[in-house]
Amino acid sequence: MNFEEFNHLAGGIESLATVLALGVGGYWTYLRFIKQREDYAFIEFTVDIYFIGKQDGKWIIELIAYLENKGKVQHKFSDLSFDLALLMHGDPVEPTEKYSGQAFFVHEGIRRLWIPAGSYFIEPGIKAKYSYVAQIPEQATYVMLHGHFSYKDQPSRHTAERTIACPLD
Repeated sequence: MNFEEFNHLAGGIESLATVLALGVGGYWTYLRFIKQREDYAFIEFTVDIYFIGKQDGKWIIELIAYLENKGKVQHKFSDLSFDLALLMHGDPVEPTEKYSGQAFFVHEGIRRLWIPAGSYFIEPGIKAKYSYVAQIPEQATYVMLHGHFSYKDQPSRHTAERTIACPLD
């Protein structure tokens, strides 16, 4: 084999290696960003309610939002807010079509932001906790907390709910 034949063979192998590398890179990109969706949010969002105590005819409660980024990229969010609904002693428990036949909580409590309006982010592997201390009437028997936020980089909203009975005296 002379130098010219070797040069043609090497050029052919180089072209084949380039095509193979592009194919492997394309398949890797497909797996990571299309099939596994690594660029999408993998945020675990939960809310909770803690009863602290009674004072001045009201329950003092802590409303907590937990956000955990289980993905591999940072995600930005805004409007981390909540609304609270209550049932009082003696309220009828009726379903409502507005919420697909779920029990309707007659009394709207408060609607607030957990954190001031703005743009926030959560890094991969981080679990964040946001707290809001509120008061509700001591006549409340059940409390439903509905939390929500919007993703900045995706056209979707994330929600979480928690419903609990108020402690007995």
